[in-house]
Amino acid sequence: MAMTWARPLQRQLLLAILLLLAPILAAGVWLGVVEYRETVEELTELTELTARRTASAVERELTGLDFESLPKDRQRLIALEIVRRETGIMAVSALVVFGLALRAAGTSGHLF
Repeated sequence: MAMTWARPLQRQLLLAILLLLAPILAAGVWLGVVEYRETVEELTELTELTARRTASAVERELTGLDFESLPKDRQRLIALEIVRRETGIMAVSALVVFGLALRAAGTSGHLF
C-alpha cells in the first residue's frame, strides 16, 4: 500500500482509470461477441429457409414436367421465369442480410 501512495499522482490516476475501464472493455467485447454469434445464427437460419423455399418452388414448378420433351422456345421461357423469380428472391434475401448487418453494427456501436 505504501508503494502505491509513493507514486506520482499521474500514475495513480492512470492506474485507477485502467482498473475502472478494464471490466467495461471486457463487457463490451463479450457483448460484441455474443451479438456477432446471434447474428450469424440468424443469417444461417434465414439462408437455410430461403434455400428450402427456393428448392420447393423449383420442385413444384417442374413436378410432372418432362422438360426435355418441350420445344426449345418453351424450355427457354420456363428457364427465364425460374431465373427471374430466383433473382428476385436473392435480391430480397440480400436486403434482409444487409438490414440485419446494419442492425448488428448499430447495436454493437461499430456502424462506421
